[in-house]
Amino acid sequence: MSSDNQDAQIPNQQTVPQNDNQANEEEEYDQSLQFPSAELLLSAVQREYDKEDERAKTLESRVGILITLSAALLAFVSTYIKMPNFKKLKISNVYEALPHTFFISLLFLTMLILVFSLIYSVRIINIRSYKRIKIDDFEKINNLEDNPDIIASALITRYRKNIEHNQAINESKIVMYRRGTYCITASIILAVILYMLSLSLS
Repeated sequence: MSSDNQDAQIPNQQTVPQNDNQANEEEEYDQSLQFPSAELLLSAVQREYDKEDERAKTLESRVGILITLSAALLAFVSTYIKMPNFKKLKISNVYEALPHTFFISLLFLTMLILVFSLIYSVRIINIRSYKRIKIDDFEKINNLEDNPDIIASALITRYRKNIEHNQAINESKIVMYRRGTYCITASIILAVILYMLSLSLS
């Protein structure tokens, strides 16, 4: 019986050093990390980068709508709003010429605003390109062998620079998009007024 008890106690004595070795290895791995929170911060930075990417896609889709509206208004103004025939006009004094002068001035103003709207739309499309994460360095041996926290810290720096660059581009695009929207709104109002004037003057 005593020999059986001794044999039963041997495995229990052997498992204790194994658990201690695993704990020591985990402590050594934790101590080897220079930036323990780098991976957590990297995921947060990546989410911000994705948000800026979504903003860019949304702006590009809205610019297409802006260009379509500008082209439609140009077609409407050129088709349904006609210049008065000055040869057939009988104007005896200045007061009779005022409505026609106002109509022509308003027509040129509408066309000018529509041109500005198209210019803003084209500038949004042709603005500086966005910065992306280069994947050329991913296959380098040094990057493949480094600790994940060091790689995550380096990626955080790159993501931060790209986010700042992309944010500046998106903000400038938003400013031009708002100006283009204001131009479209003013053009719609002016086009309605012009159409009504053309009916009354015809």
